[in-house]
Amino acid sequence: MNIAFLIERNTYFRFLGVIIDEALRRGHKVFCLHDYSQPKAGSKGYQFPDMAQTPNFKNGKAVSIAYQNQNELKEKILQQGVKAVVSLEIPAVVLNLKEELKKEGVYWVCLQNSFDIAFSGSNMEKPDKFFIYTSVWIDWLFEYFKKTKKASKEKIEELKKIIGTKVKFVGFWGFDQSNVINKKEVRKKWGIPPEKKVFLLAPFPFNSSLKHFWARFVYGMDNKFLQLFLNLFNKVNQNKFALQIKAKENDKQLIRSIREFCDKNNAFFLVKSRVKDPVRRYLKKQADKVLYDESFYPTTIMECLAVSDICLSFYSTVAMESACLGVPHICVAPQKEDWKDLQGPYFETIFEKMSDFFNFPGVSWKMSIPQAIEKLKKASFLDFVLNKSQLEKYHQKFIGDLSGNYAANVVNEIESLD
Repeated sequence: MNIAFLIERNTYFRFLGVIIDEALRRGHKVFCLHDYSQPKAGSKGYQFPDMAQTPNFKNGKAVSIAYQNQNELKEKILQQGVKAVVSLEIPAVVLNLKEELKKEGVYWVCLQNSFDIAFSGSNMEKPDKFFIYTSVWIDWLFEYFKKTKKASKEKIEELKKIIGTKVKFVGFWGFDQSNVINKKEVRKKWGIPPEKKVFLLAPFPFNSSLKHFWARFVYGMDNKFLQLFLNLFNKVNQNKFALQIKAKENDKQLIRSIREFCDKNNAFFLVKSRVKDPVRRYLKKQADKVLYDESFYPTTIMECLAVSDICLSFYSTVAMESACLGVPHICVAPQKEDWKDLQGPYFETIFEKMSDFFNFPGVSWKMSIPQAIEKLKKASFLDFVLNKSQLEKYHQKFIGDLSGNYAANVVNEIESLD
């Protein structure tokens, strides 16, 4: 079977890599279709889907092909005798193309893109199959539709009817990356001493949040007098911010606490950020190793987690990825009214329907900024011990049944179309 994967950004291999590898293992011919109309400049220019960045897969080699527009994409698909197209979600721009290909006997299947499923979930009946991790994600999606009126009651009922036919719960296939990571090689590659445990930090995404006063001048700065002066011109939460400034509830203090934790517990301080969120100077000085996206498959974050003994992030899907690798997770939780990026119905419904995604004691511990700053100064790894029973519950709720091998579930479903 000829299977094509739509690569709109190089980071898509983070989600598609294990499925491509499984398809190659079974002897399918795999094509990676790279969207060369994507911008090469701007904050996400580094994610341009360059064919030269196609990963080396464990079970063979995919054929990389570039396209510039929808007509060219259709032409490439038909020229190569592709039977199934796989995309991350169902982009609105390809809906007409999908229908045109259907007339030519080409199937189109789509994959959940974590929380971003909210932005294309209303079209989940359009592909021939839509793959979702577990049922809790669909519960959250429907709640989001109700709150935002992104889909009518009739539309929601229509979508419910396709569950089990078009919508399939297959598990979080990214979990399977653990099968292609060699922990000893990773530790050696990054110079992590064999006697040290590893504290992994996914830093606060400042560049994505600097338009907000709290992120820029309260949490993002450590100069009390300048902060208080600037706060005089701030019209929102002025008194509250003043208290946070005086208490030094900021990122630099959190980093110092993590460094104290690492020194006290003989731990290696590893940092994984993104190119669009460059690590700040004080963090670079305190960390033992700073990484960006060094690899797309296996992904750098999964390699980091594979060698880590604890992970700290903010509201991030790193919580789920940590659970996949059996790594205790700390979610540092800014208050919603401070970090405005967490406002609105999108995250409101996440917190209402899936609050335990971030706060699941025994798997992920949720802390406020002041709690994290104070606790980490005195804590040890024994304060964050993974609970096997809790991990199984978290796994079944958000990741999938305990069988694993989720990429195989996806390929099984693709093969069933032929």
